[in-house]
Amino acid sequence: MVYLDNYVKPLLDSMLKDFIKQKSLDSLRKCSQNLQKCGDIDIFVSAGSKEHWRDSLEFALSNGGFMIWGRRVEDKEKWIQEITTEGIKGMEKSLFTSYLTSSAKLGKSPGFILGPITINVFYCSDVGLIGAGIVTTIIIDSINPFWTEEKKETDNKKSPVVIFPFRWLAKIFWLHSSVRANPINPDLWRGIEPPKGIVIRGGLQPVKDLNLRHALVKTSIDEIEKGIDETLKLFEGRVEVKEVKPEAIQQPVPVEKCVLDVSPAELAKVRTSVLQEFAVEPDIIDFLLSVLVYGCKNVLLIGRPGTGKTSIARFIAEMLGFEPVVVTANAHWSRVDVIGGPMLIGTGSVTWRPGVLLEAIARHVEAKKRGKRGAWLIIDEINRADVDKAFGEFFTIFSGPEPREWIIPLYIVDEWSKYSSMNRDDVYRDMLEKVKTSLKKSDTGYYIPPDFRVIGTMNYVDVANLFAIGEAFTRRFVRIVIDYPGDIDKELKVLLNRIGRSSEFVDAIKVIDDDLLNVIKSITNELRKIRRLAFGPAYLLNALYTFLAHVRLKLTTGMPIESVKKEVRRILRYAIESSLSITPLWDDELRQEVKKVLDNVLGS
Repeated sequence: MVYLDNYVKPLLDSMLKDFIKQKSLDSLRKCSQNLQKCGDIDIFVSAGSKEHWRDSLEFALSNGGFMIWGRRVEDKEKWIQEITTEGIKGMEKSLFTSYLTSSAKLGKSPGFILGPITINVFYCSDVGLIGAGIVTTIIIDSINPFWTEEKKETDNKKSPVVIFPFRWLAKIFWLHSSVRANPINPDLWRGIEPPKGIVIRGGLQPVKDLNLRHALVKTSIDEIEKGIDETLKLFEGRVEVKEVKPEAIQQPVPVEKCVLDVSPAELAKVRTSVLQEFAVEPDIIDFLLSVLVYGCKNVLLIGRPGTGKTSIARFIAEMLGFEPVVVTANAHWSRVDVIGGPMLIGTGSVTWRPGVLLEAIARHVEAKKRGKRGAWLIIDEINRADVDKAFGEFFTIFSGPEPREWIIPLYIVDEWSKYSSMNRDDVYRDMLEKVKTSLKKSDTGYYIPPDFRVIGTMNYVDVANLFAIGEAFTRRFVRIVIDYPGDIDKELKVLLNRIGRSSEFVDAIKVIDDDLLNVIKSITNELRKIRRLAFGPAYLLNALYTFLAHVRLKLTTGMPIESVKKEVRRILRYAIESSLSITPLWDDELRQEVKKVLDNVLGS
């Protein structure tokens, strides 16, 4: 079934745009100025969720600005039986009647007779009025799932599930400025509050009252006039006739299995190694491994600074045979840094530089060819980036929880290819070819390998200085909190065993007797009671290394070990102070709290 066969031919599309900018816009202006003129147009309000509108606008971006919408039918079989025996009724009949008769209301444009001239206004839940279009086609489709909601049900039931069988296409002539700027990132959308009395329900509602019709048009006409040219321009050159076939739903593009092929013995070895290397609760590591290996999910590790989040992520990736691609986010990140985009290079020419995500995927493909399992992207301190600015298309790529929904849209790869073809010295062309030739392709984009993972780390100390992470971001990850270990004895045992595996401190470590261990435990426990101070296992490990390095220097320069033991408290104090975060250097209140702990335990 072809939805957009004769509706996207260049000549017809050009004539339709002329009609919109002349006759249709003129009728809207007259309605905003004169209540009686509102009888010349029909208005229907379509309401839906952000997810549904994102799906429809993604379709419009690939189909020359033709948006698809539908009306939910709770009992599809009953509804089909009714329309075959009794005909279309209710809201569907209102739209269908307007669709057939509206050409008589607005007449003809020069050289072009347009039947479907009914105005469809778009309302997004929790946002407001976000756009409008002219209805051009009415469709009854009980076979082809379109919206994400339908596709999820189709996947669950292994057969096509259509929830919105009564559908229509509308040529979009206005989108709110925030939607034009971020057409596939609904978390950044803003809208216009509809006038009181406008019925907002899912699917479709006619605005029959002329007073309400007048109020609605008057509320939005200024935005429409300012945005109509930019809206039409947004969809120029984005015409791809889309054919939706039932067999494409019944036979989805095959993807590799997402569960990692890791033997029980290998997994047990990884678990043991992590617990020997890091002071972390075993249950946390079990949960993290289960999600990465069997759960097929991306992970967000959350915790205080110094709890080992990034090191644990890197270590597990390497132990499982994946090359870690580690990057640190910052406040200047944009779409170019995460996804990619055009940028000037030294020769003065423009190239398309892939962002960290596409680069990591390309390295994943390359690593597999070298006999590795692949590569994983680890984004350290992810909340230092402005998520709204940098991760908009990340949301689109990872639109659902299942790897089969992880798709790089065609327009991103096409954009990359376009710039690459214009620059014969493009240093990223090889990376582009890896993506295009190695990833499985569908009619909407390129599937991300299902064994690829993104691991983000996030600190929750000093959050006032960081960007907020919204639900749109966090729901694309499994969140795992890594806090301070619950057992200080086990923590110190792990850290000292780790140090002891090196031959560098064989003699120095002998000065740490039971008394000194109790001192270290006491200092650690007290410092961790200071709410604004970070003193996780990584800080403690750094303090121990610094302490033992100083002890080794004393021993190497000839000081007897008994004499060194007399200085261990002073050395330990220096080691701890030098290993803390630098915040106490300018925060006098925090510095005094730290000093009080060290004075109480070590003496002033």
